[in-house]
Amino acid sequence: MTPTMHWIIEFGGLRVDLTDTAVIELRYTSDNDWSTSVIRSDQYQDQLRRRILSDWENLGLSKEVQLLRGHLQKRESEFYEEQLQREIKEKEQIQQDRDTEQHQLLQEKATLSQQLDDATTHEQAEKDKTTIEL
Repeated sequence: MTPTMHWIIEFGGLRVDLTDTAVIELRYTSDNDWSTSVIRSDQYQDQLRRRILSDWENLGLSKEVQLLRGHLQKRESEFYEEQLQREIKEKEQIQQDRDTEQHQLLQEKATLSQQLDDATTHEQAEKDKTTIEL
């Protein structure tokens, strides 16, 4: 038996009025012993009703907590997923910016190389012209 096990023994014949009926409540305690109490039936019914309501409320709270935990875990997962997506986009943008910058540098290098070639060709042509004139 567990400490929550309850036994009700009712003595008597015809039940006319519950307030006159005595209830002997036997409880098995956590220290492996029994405790007894004698109360009126209507008092016991009231205690039982409160206990049942309390159990239902606790069960309801427990389910609400489980639902909230599930919702929280879902939101946490969504948050980390969104954060990961943002980081991926940021890194992709950084890589794209680097690629664009590298492309621009290569274009500038090609332009400068062409200008150097043109200047060298022009200088060589001037030397050749001077040599011919001499």
